[in-house]
Amino acid sequence: MFGGGPTEDPHAHLRNFEEIISTFRYNRVSPDAVRMMAFSFSLRDKAKWWLQSGDEGTFTTWEDLALGFITKFFPPSKNAKLRNEITSFKQDDGKGLGETWERYRDLLRRCPHHGISLWMQVQIFCNGLHLETKTMVDAAAGGSLSYKTPKEAQRMLNMMAPNYYQIVAVQPIQQDRRGVLNFDQTEPS
Repeated sequence: MFGGGPTEDPHAHLRNFEEIISTFRYNRVSPDAVRMMAFSFSLRDKAKWWLQSGDEGTFTTWEDLALGFITKFFPPSKNAKLRNEITSFKQDDGKGLGETWERYRDLLRRCPHHGISLWMQVQIFCNGLHLETKTMVDAAAGGSLSYKTPKEAQRMLNMMAPNYYQIVAVQPIQQDRRGVLNFDQTEPS
């Protein structure tokens, strides 16, 4: 159920709703009519109030209702904020390739209208990696991930990520162990 909270994903809600509703079939009832009748049962709180507070007949087609829902709960400002998070993506300290790739893909999924080409998505991701992780990815790519097509690069990252889920490529810095050695003038007896 979707309540309209700031952390809820209206696109994911519509995808899930469509998946569930696609299993319903009624004789002489169009799929759009089923969607229109059932949608309010998938909402709660602020979202339910939004739908119920509209004038009767505000939405006459499923497309109108879905568009109104997205416009209300995924305004342009939210799209811009998520797009900015995508374009300024950075690997978090202590996170491996798997977790980093998953987080990046989740950002892309939460902002389906980001308008960023696949080539640019791969570039943004690679540019946001720590040097050690990027070096590991480039080595796995046979020199540089940039030599791959965007589809090949994405496929390779999808295959690598599960294997490097918890392996963090950051190596601890080796410190010199310098010190003063004291040589006692007397020998032990």
